[in-house]
Amino acid sequence: MQKITNSPQPNTTRREDLTIIYDGECLFCRNYTRLINIRANFSNINIINARDLDHEMLSEIKKRNLNLDDGMIVKINETWSHGSDAINTLAFISTPTGAFNKLNSIIFKSPRICKVLYPFMRQTRNLFLLMNGKKKINNLQKDLL
Repeated sequence: MQKITNSPQPNTTRREDLTIIYDGECLFCRNYTRLINIRANFSNINIINARDLDHEMLSEIKKRNLNLDDGMIVKINETWSHGSDAINTLAFISTPTGAFNKLNSIIFKSPRICKVLYPFMRQTRNLFLLMNGKKKINNLQKDLL
């Protein structure tokens, strides 16, 4: 599994593709992806509800052993990050405009803080799904034949 670490910065000389995959049933995940303001360095930005993924993308995620119930995924070109690494990556590629994005940048630009806070965020998501009768994604258990 490839991860982006140590201050990931988008390349400013060439345009890059960005894909964010999140759980659309999770209120927090859905609002996070709606509020984050991504820099304009990307030629294509795709924000995808994991529950609507096509077979090809699900196969690629499963091949990389990325559990969507453990965290969102950020893919920049062919570099993948997951969970706390994904949130850290988003902090570096977002603009610091607005209160949400400034706070996101301050908190999540630190990989150490991401690693500490992300398990709490994941447990909050799981509790929210349980309380609202929503099922987990279980993408690693799905048969993709």
